[in-house]
Amino acid sequence: MAELDPIKYEIFYQRMDKMLNEAKEVVRYLSAGMITREAGEVQEAFYLPSGESALIAAGILMHIMNVTRVIRYMNSNKYTNEDIGIYEGDQFINNDAYIGGMHCQDTAVVSPFFYKGQHLGYTAAISHTSDVGAIESAGTCPSARESVHDGVHLNAVKLVEQGLLRRDVFGMILRAVRDSNYVELDIRARMAGNDRA
Repeated sequence: MAELDPIKYEIFYQRMDKMLNEAKEVVRYLSAGMITREAGEVQEAFYLPSGESALIAAGILMHIMNVTRVIRYMNSNKYTNEDIGIYEGDQFINNDAYIGGMHCQDTAVVSPFFYKGQHLGYTAAISHTSDVGAIESAGTCPSARESVHDGVHLNAVKLVEQGLLRRDVFGMILRAVRDSNYVELDIRARMAGNDRA
């Protein structure tokens, strides 16, 4: 294995860090959510194909392992097989806390990236969404007695396929919530952050 030049490594690291922080701010400023915009509950990150995080720009640190678990779920459920497929331009959405997240309001959009046809890893944006169609309108539901009361569960569903938005899936998500304009803006903000990264 060739030895890394420490100066080139530092230049590379600083560029990656700046790219991710810029992408994180794209998500933050485009979001409809006050918690995301004002409190900075947002993350943009690069992950290896196995799910390990390579570099993270985080407003808060509690989301660090969320996307790792989503990618591991995708790997263990063989998303690379033809019936789902992982292609350049894809984006997957997850808010299922049993897969990756603290609760349904933590919504991640995960996008694979490729170089010369080789899958090198993922970019991912995650932030808080207040409306997920839960039993109570604020999102966090103290009266919930089971997980279905928490709202729509999206288990690493392909939302964008080879650069094209899956309008059927997007429509299903927006019909499952009270404020579809708010939720649409939040999802598009995450997608824009990934595109920017």
